Amino acid sequence: MDKLGKRIREIRKGRGLSQEALGEKCGFSFSYIGGIERGENNVSIKNLEKIADALNVDLYEFFIDHKAERQISKKLDEFDDVLDLLLSLDSKELKRARTILNEVFKSK
Repeated sequence: MDKLGKRIREIRKGRGLSQEALGEKCGFSFSYIGGIERGENNVSIKNLEKIADALNVDLYEFFIDHKAERQISKKLDEFDDVLDLLLSLDSKELKRARTILNEVFKSK
């Protein structure tokens, strides 16, 4: 299944809609919706807009990789923790931390 179809399915299910119900809201058959979700049917921008309207989302929502967003968010949280630690150090401790970090990551 392609990413676009997978994302449409994820949003549809999150809204508690069947393929048939979504199809009715867009004026499409449930088999067309199923084909899109499985990556078997090509879909025009015009039809994507109809699906987005039926799901009450902006079109761009179909192209967002939320898994990647969560991974980035987690890394930013970890970075913030490290930054908070470094900001709490005095000048001497900061120089020592820098030396340690240089040694640890020198071989990478």
